[in-house]
Amino acid sequence: MRIATFNLSALLAVMVCVDVAQAQPTPLPENTIPCEAFKRSPDGVWRVDEPVTFDVGSTKAMTLQPTSIPRGAIAVADGQDLAEILDRKCGGRA
Repeated sequence: MRIATFNLSALLAVMVCVDVAQAQPTPLPENTIPCEAFKRSPDGVWRVDEPVTFDVGSTKAMTLQPTSIPRGAIAVADGQDLAEILDRKCGGRA
């Protein structure tokens, strides 16, 4: 009976560790994104109103002309979503 209790406790500890590890977000890549150049509309879509150039991880000197940036539309830095990076770095700028 004692062995079963120990194994159950060990299993629960492993499950908690795995759950915590999965909850950690991917670190933001190094970047020079100027948050002041981006605005987020009430529906959550980012936009840029003037040309802007920046680096994101391995993506260097990326220039965006005035455009909307919906989720999943622009991949940068080894496939990361630019809209998600903007969410995390620039927050809820409106």
